[in-house]
Amino acid sequence: LNSSYKARQVPRYKTELGAVIVNLCRAVPGGILVFFPSYAVLASATEAWQKVSLEHTHTMFNFDAIMTSFFAYFVL
Repeated sequence: LNSSYKARQVPRYKTELGAVIVNLCRAVPGGILVFFPSYAVLASATEAWQKVSLEHTHTMFNFDAIMTSFFAYFVL
């Protein structure tokens, strides 16, 4: 994955990034922590994920549900 400023604007990059994150979450017990360089990049990626079906999962990527699950598991 190339996360240069120019590449971040390409829809295919956002879809592939989402697929990588989903696959890592499946492989790593307890999940992973992902950092984005800015809130704008995070917002752009999550907006793209909510609009498209990820090829590897055949389901909609639901960021809100994943975050709710994360906080329920890790936050006391």
